[in-house]
Amino acid sequence: MTLKVLNSLPRRATGCAGCNTLLLVIVAGVIVVPGMLMFSKTSQAVLPNDPRVDFLESKSFAIAFDQCWVGLDNDNLAEQVHESDLEINDSVAARRPFDPPPGVEWTSLFNGEDLTGWTITDFGGQGPVDVEDGELRISFGQSMTGVTIDKERELPKINYEVQMTAMRVDGRDFFCGMTFPVNDDPCSLILGGWGGGVCGLSSLDFLDASENETTSYREFQNGRWYHIRLRVQESRIDAWLDGERIIRQRIVGRKIGIRPEVHLSVPFGLATYETTAAIKSIQIRSLAESEIEND
Repeated sequence: MTLKVLNSLPRRATGCAGCNTLLLVIVAGVIVVPGMLMFSKTSQAVLPNDPRVDFLESKSFAIAFDQCWVGLDNDNLAEQVHESDLEINDSVAARRPFDPPPGVEWTSLFNGEDLTGWTITDFGGQGPVDVEDGELRISFGQSMTGVTIDKERELPKINYEVQMTAMRVDGRDFFCGMTFPVNDDPCSLILGGWGGGVCGLSSLDFLDASENETTSYREFQNGRWYHIRLRVQESRIDAWLDGERIIRQRIVGRKIGIRPEVHLSVPFGLATYETTAAIKSIQIRSLAESEIEND
């Protein structure tokens, strides 16, 4: 078994103030060490909700060691941690990041041939929507253009994942405005909004993706494909972009909603703002019981 230390972590922890707990994460047979849970003031702690740390599909294990790791050098970590110190769930460690557990399969929402199962959303001023070369093309319109899933299609409302591959073909605003259900409340994942770089959820407690704690900024390149993954549970919403977790948001006690412009995208829809997008894959699946986080 191998130990891997993330490059974004501090080079050396200069003290641990008596704390002797490391957070270890098992990812596809590799132990990823995000860092010590408590560092001295001269170090920088990397906590489980830090956006620099991607926990993927993994489980977390807090391992208590019988000594204090003062002056721990990441380069020598592999020599100091032994397999006997760890309790490893092999079934979790063996899975690749985006693989569902055995017996769980993705359901495709786009057949690559036509708009079967979808309706062009009547935003007013929308551009054309068609299928070209196996890709769903949502073209530049006066403000918003998009598609909404046919309401007779039964989709999960909670404890599910969506993944899709999408590209901003032309334009400078969001190419992914994915509206999705959280039980009976809709929410939207925005990628590339507010001039091209804002990512986040709209809305939390009536604050949209540019104003709440899910807000982040990315540089998106026109003509490049991006892999987008969304996970919706009772307690939280997570989102990944090209395998990097960009949102991990607890939603217990929060007001989930959408901006009024996208109410026609309910229950599940895709939209762009003055931007042309291409989508070549959209899939959904329910989470297995073993994947559901109950905290």
